Amino acid sequence: DTSYTITAFDVSKPEGNSGPTVFEYVVTRSGVTTGSSSVAYSVAGTATDGANGDDFVGGSLPDTSIAFAENSTAETIQIQVNGDLDVEPDEGFILTLNSATDGTIGTTGSVESTILNDDTSYTIESFDVSKPEGNSGPTVFE
Repeated sequence: DTSYTITAFDVSKPEGNSGPTVFEYVVTRSGVTTGSSSVAYSVAGTATDGANGDDFVGGSLPDTSIAFAENSTAETIQIQVNGDLDVEPDEGFILTLNSATDGTIGTTGSVESTILNDDTSYTIESFDVSKPEGNSGPTVFE
């Protein structure tokens, strides 16, 4: 029998400010490896602060497959995350192996990763919200 499992190279990474940040995973095929095969996979946001389609290159949650050549035992999946300047919470996503053209998905058929927010915001505070203008000269606000 053939079995497929997934392992994350990148459990969490900062998203970056522009362009893609790549999260990498390896899918391992064990057991019978003769012949070619493919494995369908998809990405979904986690229940709390989950990533959505806008967080990924292409504007949607990845949902595709990878191909294994004859006798191949490992293939890499690269998930590209969009960098931005938005201040937001860290966002989680789960990559799940859904089905294989031959064999079964093993006990490690999904992995969770976190897109780390690397953006900051600044606030300006004034000690003096209002002051009388005075009769002459400048009035200083702090």
